[in-house]
Amino acid sequence: MDGDMNSAHPSPKRPRRALVVVFGACVAFLAGAAMIFGFGQSRPKSLSLSVHSHVAAPAVKRLVQNGRMVVELSTKGRNEGGPTTYGDRSDDLLQFELSWYDIVAKQTYSAQFELPAKKLSTFGDDKDHASIDIVSGPGADVKVTTPNPEALRLVGLRQTDKITPEMDAPVVLLELCAKPVAASQPLAQELAAGVEDWSRDRALEQRKRYLASNPAPRSRCAS
Repeated sequence: MDGDMNSAHPSPKRPRRALVVVFGACVAFLAGAAMIFGFGQSRPKSLSLSVHSHVAAPAVKRLVQNGRMVVELSTKGRNEGGPTTYGDRSDDLLQFELSWYDIVAKQTYSAQFELPAKKLSTFGDDKDHASIDIVSGPGADVKVTTPNPEALRLVGLRQTDKITPEMDAPVVLLELCAKPVAASQPLAQELAAGVEDWSRDRALEQRKRYLASNPAPRSRCAS
């Protein structure tokens, strides 16, 4: 009789365990969603990106940012603004692949680097639009900077009259040395083939004018 009564009235512990499991899963989901939403709210939604070579070391460049081709076979370089590309919606990491062919030295270089977008200076107070500048050369040098944070904030607020000379210097985020690429490699051949006569001649003329009034820059990576 007792056995029949027990089978007719199952223990209440099982449904309680199920509720605990479901509740735990909900908490984990909400925590993950909050983290993703938080990143989405705090990381810049758009980016001003400047990519160019040192005037004394003109080069044909290629830049890929988080899988997106930003610059392809360009001697002039590029300044662009647009939506920021992130590799993952749960973080703010910016990943770059920079390659270039030094026209004067006839040498190809390649570098990969990454940095969190939160390190970039932003326009105004809303933190939505950031700015970054990438320079290749001389030699294997790569320099990554962002404008002075207070200066860029004032630009965004249209209060440029408050910018002081001390704010002119950018913030250096990275200084690194790229790796040389052998001339026999497909990347080197493709970049070298991207040299156009008109753009090469213009870049070499700019280099000549620069060196006429400035000492030849020394590569930091050569020391």
